[in-house]
Amino acid sequence: MALTQPPDSEYHVGEQNELPLTCELLAIVWAITWIIEYGPSYEVGIELRYDCTSAGRGTFADYKVATGAQHASSSELAHFACYLRQLADRRVSLTHAHVPGHSGDVGNELCNELSKYCRRHGMHFTDICLPRWPGQVFRHPLKAWLWLVDQHSGDTPTLFALESESVRLQAQPRLPTHGPQLGSHETERSVNNLVSSMSLASYNVLTLMDPSRPGKNARQEGLKVSAKRCLLKRQLQQLNVLLCGIQETRIVCTEMLPDADFWMIHSAATPAGHHGVALWISRKLPYARCGQHMWYFEKDHCAVTSFSPRHLVVQLNAPYVSWTVLVCHGPSEPPAASGTAAAFWATCRRAVAKRPSHSELIVLTDANAHLGSLSSVAVGDVAPETETAAGTAFHDFLADQDLFLPSTFASSHHGPSHTWVAPSGAGHRLDYIAVPTQWPIEGVKSTVLYQFESLQLSVDHYPVLLQCNLMCRDPEAHFTTFRRRAVRPATTVPTPQYLAALTVARQQPSLQWTAQVDDHFAALTTAWTNASKSLDEPNAPKPRQAYLQPDTLQLVRQRKGVRVALSQTHQELRRRIEYLQGLVRRVAASDIRDPKNLFRAVRKAFPAASSKRRQAFQPIPAIQNAEGELASNRDDRHEVWRSHFAALEDGEPILAEDYPDRFAEQRQAVSLSSGFDIHALATLTAIEQLALGLKRGKACGPDGLTGELLQLAPAATARLLAPLFLKSAMGIQEPLEFRGGCLIPLAKQAHESCIIDMYGAAFVIIYLQSTSKLELSQAAFYRVIRQLVAPVGDDDRSLRKFFHTLGVPPEALQELAGDSLADVFFGFAFAAYLRTSDVALDTIGLSTATPTLKTVPPWGSEIAPPRLGAGAWADDFVHFHRQPQLDHLVSNVLRIVTVYVERSDAIGMQLTFAKDKTAAMLSIQDLSQTGLACVRPGPEGYCIIGQSAVTKLTFELPIVDAYRHLGGIMTSTGTPAPEIAFRSAQAWIPVRPLRTKLFAAPGIPLEVRRHLLRSLAMSRFVFGSAVLRLHVAVHFRAWARAYVALWRSLHRRQQHEKTPHAYETLLRASAPSPPLALALARAALLRQIVHTGPSTLRHLLWHQWEADRDSSWLGQIVKDIKHAALYSPTAETLLSDGRPLHGLIEAILDQPMWWTRLLKGSPVPMSSVSGFFSHA
Repeated sequence: MALTQPPDSEYHVGEQNELPLTCELLAIVWAITWIIEYGPSYEVGIELRYDCTSAGRGTFADYKVATGAQHASSSELAHFACYLRQLADRRVSLTHAHVPGHSGDVGNELCNELSKYCRRHGMHFTDICLPRWPGQVFRHPLKAWLWLVDQHSGDTPTLFALESESVRLQAQPRLPTHGPQLGSHETERSVNNLVSSMSLASYNVLTLMDPSRPGKNARQEGLKVSAKRCLLKRQLQQLNVLLCGIQETRIVCTEMLPDADFWMIHSAATPAGHHGVALWISRKLPYARCGQHMWYFEKDHCAVTSFSPRHLVVQLNAPYVSWTVLVCHGPSEPPAASGTAAAFWATCRRAVAKRPSHSELIVLTDANAHLGSLSSVAVGDVAPETETAAGTAFHDFLADQDLFLPSTFASSHHGPSHTWVAPSGAGHRLDYIAVPTQWPIEGVKSTVLYQFESLQLSVDHYPVLLQCNLMCRDPEAHFTTFRRRAVRPATTVPTPQYLAALTVARQQPSLQWTAQVDDHFAALTTAWTNASKSLDEPNAPKPRQAYLQPDTLQLVRQRKGVRVALSQTHQELRRRIEYLQGLVRRVAASDIRDPKNLFRAVRKAFPAASSKRRQAFQPIPAIQNAEGELASNRDDRHEVWRSHFAALEDGEPILAEDYPDRFAEQRQAVSLSSGFDIHALATLTAIEQLALGLKRGKACGPDGLTGELLQLAPAATARLLAPLFLKSAMGIQEPLEFRGGCLIPLAKQAHESCIIDMYGAAFVIIYLQSTSKLELSQAAFYRVIRQLVAPVGDDDRSLRKFFHTLGVPPEALQELAGDSLADVFFGFAFAAYLRTSDVALDTIGLSTATPTLKTVPPWGSEIAPPRLGAGAWADDFVHFHRQPQLDHLVSNVLRIVTVYVERSDAIGMQLTFAKDKTAAMLSIQDLSQTGLACVRPGPEGYCIIGQSAVTKLTFELPIVDAYRHLGGIMTSTGTPAPEIAFRSAQAWIPVRPLRTKLFAAPGIPLEVRRHLLRSLAMSRFVFGSAVLRLHVAVHFRAWARAYVALWRSLHRRQQHEKTPHAYETLLRASAPSPPLALALARAALLRQIVHTGPSTLRHLLWHQWEADRDSSWLGQIVKDIKHAALYSPTAETLLSDGRPLHGLIEAILDQPMWWTRLLKGSPVPMSSVSGFFSHA
């Protein structure tokens, strides 16, 4: 309860109006004032209650500061309330709670009655009993630092010592003594005995493949079937299998399958679907243990060093373990040709030869080898069979690698030993597990799992199991791993234990003001991570009645959960219908122009409907080094990535121990005078508001702190971060970890290649790094550019002269608001690059002349450019060239590309040659007849070989007959069939995951479903097809089938129900016929071309019309006029004078929307058959 005061009053604290929000904030301000003055004398905790959530929770930093929707002046009062609350937090134990208004709370009702009394009786200024100091503080320029005025704490200086501390920190900086360490975990040599109790398995899963059937997708065979993979997983988990080698997986992709229990590394089968091997590594079973401490394999421990359809080599480097695991499927000789088995095991011998010297080799194989007749150290005499040629080659491999087969020795194998049953019923031993001879034979136990369920009708292969109980060796003295584990609390309400832990953390000696900034940040991260562990501790519910038994309580909770689930289901259904209806209303207004945001909004209503695109593709942990070979171990793979990232960022690799010296040199190279500006420091309120504004679900840095954790208790978060931010800003020295981040490898596309150029990098920084940079002013781009490229001060003449020398076109010299500095630089450089390339091509006579027109177009004569330069969009460009003969065309293409390559080399750019990057689109069928030396066949097709005169490097330009980019597909033959299929597939992306739940759901009104389908899919498909030239009937029919198929998603076809006729589908959807839908799409594009151009495109379209009126794009417009004339007399008048195209374009120039309105007004032909379906 408070009264507003005018600005000249000594009791004025920022109120500017008498709105309800202002009154609520005033009440909180004066309540906190009373707490500050009198609360400490009571020596108890104080709880402030309020009924306005925006004012109360905004003051206590649970919400952003309450400012009001229309009156931003409330911000000063709201911020002042936060300043007072921060001071009160220092003096008393202050909490807060929301009390619903008029709910019977005594304090709330008393305040209401007192406020009514004040309104009825008024108050004289002499009756004010409020203190004057809040008004004085409000008028002080440093009121945001009020929390520092009170009692001193060890982690921050007093307000009056800020400037002197800033001078001291800058004059005597404490530089870091070590390099970046966050996320790096080093394992020391263990002094205790480590026990490794594990099981290994090898299994040929050929019979898990489904029998082939017509129309079956090959990608869903074998272990691609989730149910089969789950069955195999469950049995392996019951057997506690740590490593499982699998043969005959039949998976056609080299990838890691996503799974929560195993790291599933798969080597692809042959293109025909044969073979394929895999290694499954358990994520839940430890490979070593010492007491209660256990070690598990992680993805970073794995490195694939060699793979093929028949073998896979994975190097496992983990603390206390270094294993080389070979999973292979040997050929059977006979019936294979003589020498086949020897050649295969020679390949395996070369593959494992790259392993580290201390690494132990484990082989999990279906060797197709009969052994036992010749015993040795490697092979025993259990169940001997006559050694075949394949067995001899395998035996030699075991002897060379110092391995033995436990399943062939009586002391280690138990039970029958045959692993395969021939069609005749005879059993043979073909599957083996080989381990080093250094492993004690009494520590291993081999068995064959004859009860293993494999979903097969007849007996085939059985898995072999090896149980090991060994003492771990210690191959390396130190082992360093990097982990980036995000701390994401599941709750949004902080627990008392968490808040208490943060309070205790502020009192630690390592977090005091005297701590070095890097040590401060490291201790802060550790303390915060430890405090967050209390958030995951489950709270056991306590019974309200003591006589209730635990079983009774469990039953009550289950029944309550069922009732709540049913109620939530009905509420969710009603909410979704209301949400979609509101969404349709918004779509009808403007959202239809933004289908991406519309699809995102629809997905919010159906979060369980996930897209079926291959977003879960994970490449195997393998990468090629500079020599084109796969990295042989984990450290080599890291070094390849480090060198690659250094090249991407133009960086210099530096060891962690050398970083402090390099940092000191850089610091000494820049001499700065001491300075201090308190406005450059982050206030406590600013940190609170920034924490509240962080985005959730974002990747964390190596410290593991996430936006969810920072937002859990913003007030406590800000208080914990304030000393670190103050120390960093005042000393002009942020923590060393803030200076960089983590570069995470990202495949640019779902690609199975191990070529490092197919990978980019995502730069992940520490959350606090971005949080600490508050209220940074944005510098003008051109001023920065001037300072970098020309020392010209504020004069533009030298800069413009510089751009003119580069050849930048005048129209490119306009400032684009919002572009980053890199984009601006690239824009200028790219424009100059294309301009100079066009000039060079024109000089040597390779420019493409603009064709001349025979007649005057309807839009009038225009000055066409004398030559067609490169058409560019962002960083992509296309160059057109024509020649009457193929030999001359190929030669000229080579010369043209060489010009582009040499100019890109000269300015530091690099063209990437690939079928989906830089390529030449030519007719491949006639290339073999050219006889040109520059055209050579390669593993991926023909290419043109050239050389840059600048770098003397050779390039290979791929020749393609189809090229896809920027949403379209061009073909050398001009057929639109690939693009029709592509656009149809793109349109199905938002439809397929929502087809059952939304578009065909009978519980949602048809009008809602129809409008959403039109906005999300049909607009993308139809209007994207406006550029297609469908001059052949078969192509138009293909497009019409795809068009009708999309509309059929509105109908859920029942079992044994016939597919609805196309007429019925369009009638139910109230959709135009396929010809009319295409006409509407072309009408929109024609309107844009006629009015906005570009003029070069208009020139080329009219030239195409003159050359071939029937199959040209404008010729399709004439066909649209003829089709519309069937339903509209107005359209028929365009055909009367014999020049329909001229008449239409003249009408569009006069009234841009005339043709579109006429087409939309044409009656839908489907209405004429409605009676037929109603009587059917």
